[in-house]
Amino acid sequence: MTRRTLSVLVAAGLATVASAAPAVAHDGNGPERGASASQGKGAQVQVVDLDALNGSGVDGRAVLVLRGDQLRVQITARGLEAGALHPQHIHGLMGSDEAVCPPPAAADDLAGLPEEAEDPDQFISVEEGAPFYGPILLPLTPFPTAGTSGVTTYTQTFEVDGDLLDLSDEVIVLHGMTVDGTYVATLPVACGAIG
Repeated sequence: MTRRTLSVLVAAGLATVASAAPAVAHDGNGPERGASASQGKGAQVQVVDLDALNGSGVDGRAVLVLRGDQLRVQITARGLEAGALHPQHIHGLMGSDEAVCPPPAAADDLAGLPEEAEDPDQFISVEEGAPFYGPILLPLTPFPTAGTSGVTTYTQTFEVDGDLLDLSDEVIVLHGMTVDGTYVATLPVACGAIG
């Protein structure tokens, strides 16, 4: 192998690594938006970091691969409530509006939610998060149950259309946490912006 060939291979490798690095932009609404995206062989690939909401301690990563109308979703999350079912969804706002993860201040936007909490203004309910991340566009079913270590590993492929053919302005939200002795399956526990 000549030096020139080696230089070209090294440069190509660095370009590949650079294109896989997270692109980060922050709009001041909740956790920073950060995902790496690449397109190859007709596929759109998004890597999404999932950050805790509501002091849950949950974090994780999602990898989404969109080929035509087939969306493969892989999620690994930890810090979830062991033995509990954890609903998860792709949420989004209609059209080109960018969905974001809700900031902590959203917790006191609606009085009395979630109803299960003694002091509900310290938690972001689904209803308080909705203005930031929008309605459910795709339920990521079957919902996983966390193992004894609080970890879930999920893989599923979906046929998608409409807004889900461009994932660049959606978010993934994981749900489910005990509040004051009651398990609230709808309570958002982690969120990550796609794109």
